[in-house]
Amino acid sequence: MEDASRRMSTVYRLVACRKATWFALPASAQRDADAAVAGWRAAAEQGNLRAMHNLACVHEFGHGVAQNSVEAVRFFKMAAGQGDADSQGVLGVLYAKGRGVARDDAEAVKWYRMAADQGHAEAQYNLGRFYHQGREVEEDQVEAARLLKLSADHGYVPAQSELGDMFRDGRGVAQNDTKAARYYKMAASLGHSNAQCNVGFLYQTGRGVAKDYMQAFSWYKKAADKGLEWEMGDAVGAHDSGAAACDVEAFKRHRNVAKQGFREAYFNLGVHHENGWGVAQNYSEAARWYRKAAGQGLALAQNNLGRLYSEGLGVKKNDAEAARWYKHAAEQGIASAQCSIGAAYEQGLGVEQSDMEAARWYVLAAGQGHALALQYLSVLGRSMEKKADATDS
Repeated sequence: MEDASRRMSTVYRLVACRKATWFALPASAQRDADAAVAGWRAAAEQGNLRAMHNLACVHEFGHGVAQNSVEAVRFFKMAAGQGDADSQGVLGVLYAKGRGVARDDAEAVKWYRMAADQGHAEAQYNLGRFYHQGREVEEDQVEAARLLKLSADHGYVPAQSELGDMFRDGRGVAQNDTKAARYYKMAASLGHSNAQCNVGFLYQTGRGVAKDYMQAFSWYKKAADKGLEWEMGDAVGAHDSGAAACDVEAFKRHRNVAKQGFREAYFNLGVHHENGWGVAQNYSEAARWYRKAAGQGLALAQNNLGRLYSEGLGVKKNDAEAARWYKHAAEQGIASAQCSIGAAYEQGLGVEQSDMEAARWYVLAAGQGHALALQYLSVLGRSMEKKADATDS
């Protein structure tokens, strides 16, 4: 069994993640997680908000007690009902995700708003995201921007990065590259890799800042070293492994699921047709199924469709279409697609030739451990140095 002092330390690290000042326990109780939970429970029964919140946290994450999201919700509600902004914000998340309660966006909005009105930065961000998405509230980009600015100005890093997006795109605010750069830099300086990448892009293009290729490379490198935080969605299986991948029954299962409109099943059927697994090899059919999945935003399908256009398999070879689909997949974080769109920019295949764009995509792919991208980046770097030396001479 884990040592009691270690368990106690774990509990305190957990509950300290949301607020610096917590209900103080006697020194003797702090040496034992069980005693800590008992102390919080007694204090909670006497109406202590911090104790209620602490109990909710340990039940939610299973530290010192058995994990129990339902019990966590009960304690969060006790504290939230008495005005605790931290608990209100967490309740919003739990209702939004359906954890410990039935998913209920209306309840999520209610609790987010209560916390946001008290200046809770994370709740302001989450409520702003709901307005941006039109989720349970009428889509309102101006209100989204207002809430994100409140959150960003309170120092919440994801809000700073997203507000940079809004100023860059003129969404909910007047378009302003200078302000976009300011908010991106706030988040980038605190290690947010998407923001670091965007700062690099602004320096590359001279938007909102003076054009500076060295700064661009520096920020791209920071983003790649850290690893991008883009959400890639659930990792879907490309196909059944081993003998099952070649089995006709696997193909039939995927075909039946595809009838229900699942993009992952469309993708799997594309893989079956491309490789001749359980069905006669047919690149045209592979392209058809990949296109259906790619049209629904599945990054892996976008990448594979780009490859078929690049190689002229099942479709007429078209470098512009290949680049378009590679870029869609690359923007969702697929390393091989980032490498491929980088190569397209380096060679001017389907896009205007640009060493800087090529380098940017190679850096992103290399940052995910893509060996070929790292090799391409090295070669490109030497080529760019030679071009620079020739220009200077």
